[in-house]
Amino acid sequence: MTRWGDMEPIEEPPEWDGEGSMPEPWESEIDDDGVKTVIFYEENNGEISKIKRRVRVEEKTERISKAALRRRGLPKFGAARGADGVERGVTMKADPVYLERSSAKKDKPEVQASEKKYVPGMGLAGKIGVRMREGQDAPEEETQAAATPSGYVPPALRNAQGMRRGPDERQGNLYTLRVSNLSDDATRDDVRDLFSRFGRLARVSVPVDKVTKRPRGFAYVEFYSEEEATRAQQELDGHGYDSLILAVEFAQSGGPPRTKTY
Repeated sequence: MTRWGDMEPIEEPPEWDGEGSMPEPWESEIDDDGVKTVIFYEENNGEISKIKRRVRVEEKTERISKAALRRRGLPKFGAARGADGVERGVTMKADPVYLERSSAKKDKPEVQASEKKYVPGMGLAGKIGVRMREGQDAPEEETQAAATPSGYVPPALRNAQGMRRGPDERQGNLYTLRVSNLSDDATRDDVRDLFSRFGRLARVSVPVDKVTKRPRGFAYVEFYSEEEATRAQQELDGHGYDSLILAVEFAQSGGPPRTKTY
């Protein structure tokens, strides 16, 4: 694979001066490593940005039906009428979803004779009462479970009833980093692999657009340790990732406040 510093410069199109309509996306030829450069302009909140990406091209053989192949040749209509092929902002391609049917019957556990006396929907306290009327001693763990309410318990009352929360539920001990300027090709697993080398992660979230179903360009990473979160923020802030420069900072109420030096 060609190293970043050994790549030959690519003849890019001239810069757009902002006059007239926005130019169409430009693509370079595929190099020996199967990578091409894509340059396009995008408008966001009234500001026009030039985006440059390196995309790896892979050939994949896919079997489709003849009817699907004929539908691809149908003329476009309505808002999609225009140039042939996929159009940005008009044509959307969804990932295929495969359904698996399971015909195997699940084995049902045998019902004991004592269990037949229980009414469907009877709580654990009712079952213990049936056993006591028959002269049977209820197990100690079931008696303790019956004394504990099975419904929702507010977090403020959990410790009072002896219900201790685990580390995953103590949200106040988590330190959240916000990762901006992230490539929309990066998945949650990619972000997890990038940050997991700094320590144990509690959660990784990559928000996606409701319409395009693609990442929105930022992510949230939660650490259990403040020291590990601080080290990850210092080392990855300004780090190059997928031809973009990452911006990593502590989210609000997710870590110590930062002081910027100008």
